[in-house]
Amino acid sequence: MPTSPSPRRTIALTLLILLALHTVFLLNHVYTGPVPDWLAQADAGLGEHRAVLMILEALAAGVVFVDLITRFDELDKRVRPAHVLLVALAVVGWLAQVFVFFLDSALSLA
Repeated sequence: MPTSPSPRRTIALTLLILLALHTVFLLNHVYTGPVPDWLAQADAGLGEHRAVLMILEALAAGVVFVDLITRFDELDKRVRPAHVLLVALAVVGWLAQVFVFFLDSALSLA
């Protein structure tokens, strides 16, 4: 049974927000070139709540991943590869954040 457009939009918005948060994080922590001031300020603001944000991102990545698995056959064949790639980027981006965040936390204690 196909799902209504509203949950699909919610999942798409969740995926978009996850990828945007990962982009901000990775540009500030991995990219070595100059970044705009607004991007550094956005990351600093998010950094104050990084632990809670990462828990919410884990829930969102899980929801997007489970949605991919349950709706895979309903996805248009032209959209499937892009959707799978974006969900994989969301999950891998969260794992990269966990690694960088906890590595940074461990090094600051040393």
